[in-house]
Amino acid sequence: MLPMKKFDPALRPATRLKHRAVDESLMSGLQGHGLTSLQARIVAARMSGDLDEVISHLNPRLEDMSDFHLLADIDIAAQRLATAVITGEPIALFFDYDMDGIGGGSLSYTLLTEACGCKPDSVRCFVGNRLHDGYGLTESVAEHIKAAQKTGVVVTIDAGSKDGPRIEMLVKAGLDVIVTDHHTIDDIPDKAFACINPQRPDCRYPDKAVAGGFVVWMLIAATHEVLQSCGHPVSDSGALLSVWDFAACSTVADCVSLKSLNNRMIVQRGLTLINHNVRPCWQAIRPLLSEGDINAEDIGFGISPRVNATSRISEPDAALHFLLAENTAEAASWLSVIDGNNVTRKQIESEMKAIALVKAAEMVADGHYGLAIFLEDGHPGVQGICASRVTEAYGRPSFMFSPMVDDASLISGSARSIEAFDSHAALEQVQLKHPSILQKWGGHKAACGATLRREDFPVFAAAYEEVVRDQLSESDLGPVVMSDGELAPHELTLSTVDSLAELDPFGRGFESPIFDNTFRIIDVRPVGKVKIHAQLTLLCRGVKMKGIWFFVREDEEKPLPVMAGQIVHLAYALSDNIYRGRRSLQINIKSLVVL
Repeated sequence: MLPMKKFDPALRPATRLKHRAVDESLMSGLQGHGLTSLQARIVAARMSGDLDEVISHLNPRLEDMSDFHLLADIDIAAQRLATAVITGEPIALFFDYDMDGIGGGSLSYTLLTEACGCKPDSVRCFVGNRLHDGYGLTESVAEHIKAAQKTGVVVTIDAGSKDGPRIEMLVKAGLDVIVTDHHTIDDIPDKAFACINPQRPDCRYPDKAVAGGFVVWMLIAATHEVLQSCGHPVSDSGALLSVWDFAACSTVADCVSLKSLNNRMIVQRGLTLINHNVRPCWQAIRPLLSEGDINAEDIGFGISPRVNATSRISEPDAALHFLLAENTAEAASWLSVIDGNNVTRKQIESEMKAIALVKAAEMVADGHYGLAIFLEDGHPGVQGICASRVTEAYGRPSFMFSPMVDDASLISGSARSIEAFDSHAALEQVQLKHPSILQKWGGHKAACGATLRREDFPVFAAAYEEVVRDQLSESDLGPVVMSDGELAPHELTLSTVDSLAELDPFGRGFESPIFDNTFRIIDVRPVGKVKIHAQLTLLCRGVKMKGIWFFVREDEEKPLPVMAGQIVHLAYALSDNIYRGRRSLQINIKSLVVL
């Protein structure tokens, strides 16, 4: 148990409100294509370029999908994997323990065994253990695969680009390794049979934003083509789309850009599958999510945290069993395991976050631009979430470290960045300055991971701060809310909520709309089990509505920061609240300034 150190939300720096710039020409063109003025305004604040291209991105067709044959190495990889299928060679699927990896592993196993004609016992799944193995294809994972499989093919999913030495171990043991990944790559692992990664400098595939789950889907789609051409008994090619529910979860969970035509198409079609209850897992989890259709937000905040919590707290296999359950009873049984892990994760996160926010407050007061924090009693499975919370609160890049479970001489860290900061490039600079510090590292612009020796943390923290200062200016720092401007009183309706929902999915790069208006507080009262949230009754130019403001105070002993009668300017998300089948309008408050 971590020693509790309270954090007062009042210590957070003030949130700056910025308005999104709108491409007026594009907005006009979108209205000419049938979008409402508000819909057009939202899109034109997030996308740019040719009008027809933007329209096709909003509602992409299958024929618009990028040609996966442009991926470097995909054809030779597909030939090798098809040979393994035809000859009955063992196939090992190794994947990362988060939603992107497990989603990719689930769709791969499903397609190989159901669409490509593999016998189920010829395909084995290996999931890395976050707490004991660490990130990626580690030596312990490689040894496990070697012990279980002497010949055949190993396919890495959402991992492998930086794992050359472990790939060489597997190759020396007689295995062919096909890497599928989407993380930033410096040097192609030369011992791999193939390396499929759109981030490769020599890769002609145009969409660099696809998630790991979709990269492996493209490999298996190409393999399916080879098998068809060879006359091997396979399902109809339409079956390849049946796993896009898994691909959608991978895509949303990994926070890749939804400006990408491919990503939008995957998520749109995947959500349709989920809402048609195509799998027992979706039938089982639906009661735990918000009423109504499941959307991208439900994946990001309802499904993915439960899948991810399993590896943060325990063995990740339970999440895989949940996704691949063959009936609702089996799915419900595994769901109880991963949901229990999620409850535990929340408890640990609450304790760690409280301490991390206090440390961050002290560092900000001392003038730090970057927040590299080591928690001696921290939990390595939850440090990434805590890094996110620190970055959200202070608008600064953060790097949260905790001791490794199996080797206390090492510490592992998870980084989260702000829009103006490239976490991967920062680690590259640290590596150049101090080549011996980073024992293992990788990731992408928004999020990275690293392993250090405990005694090297002070040197790392100083180097990290120096690199952050090189990338950022003071004007880049601090929490920011990007607003789409005011809503007129007649737009504060459920009809507007429905109109905005037509633009789904929202996510990274195509963020959910946030608006700002001036309101009068009619009433305010604490809500929640521990009364740290507030429900407000608000009035905006004659229109009355409810608002919810989360985490407004440290505990129920502290006074609420607002009172009835005050005039406030709010940044908020417009939403509906569905309770027992009845919908009502609600605004979710993102920032508040008393006027």
